Amino acid sequence: MKPVSVALFFLTVWLLPGPAWAQPCLGLPHEPGDHDVGALVETETGYTLLAARYAGSSRAFAWRAYAGGVTEDFPGSFPGDFDPAAGVGLAWVGASRATCPTIGLELYEPGDVDRDVAIVTLGWGAGFSTADDPARFARAIVYVIPQLRWVRRASRTDGVESADTDRQVAFESGVTVTGRRLWAGGGARVRYRDNADYPLDAVLLVRGGVRW
Repeated sequence: MKPVSVALFFLTVWLLPGPAWAQPCLGLPHEPGDHDVGALVETETGYTLLAARYAGSSRAFAWRAYAGGVTEDFPGSFPGDFDPAAGVGLAWVGASRATCPTIGLELYEPGDVDRDVAIVTLGWGAGFSTADDPARFARAIVYVIPQLRWVRRASRTDGVESADTDRQVAFESGVTVTGRRLWAGGGARVRYRDNADYPLDAVLLVRGGVRW
């Protein structure tokens, strides 16, 4: 076999999706062709995200999206109005279901009577998980997702625009428990932020859904 043919053969094996890849690398118990809808809750000091979520997968890619609102709930204060928040993500699961590169984009517009504010977060990293056995009725998936996050905050006050950028290193880890159709999980995302009074913080995550 010629060297060029050998190279093309291995390239094809690497790029083409395997016969049974899913996406436990992201903590989601999906088989190729699955879809699911559910809920997502993320909470940190002073803020809580409540959102509806959707995810799906093919043999090569896994995608996810959410839309909801963020409310401020600082200690001693009443919860405020919900400010819109949304996000999308994509992962390539064609080579391995236990390891996958992933990228995500989030938009949050906190309400402010004096100015317009938009916060955009771009994150990229890789997911790692324990192997998933779809043949078992009930099973658990342990996953970790180290990632880099780029956050840009833009505001406009009385026609004057300003913007600042923050770089973050984040480490997300959790456990997902699933049956045939229903699943739920929780975990935490620990972040280190360059431009923050308190650089190290954590976000608690709870999510679940039904898949088909």
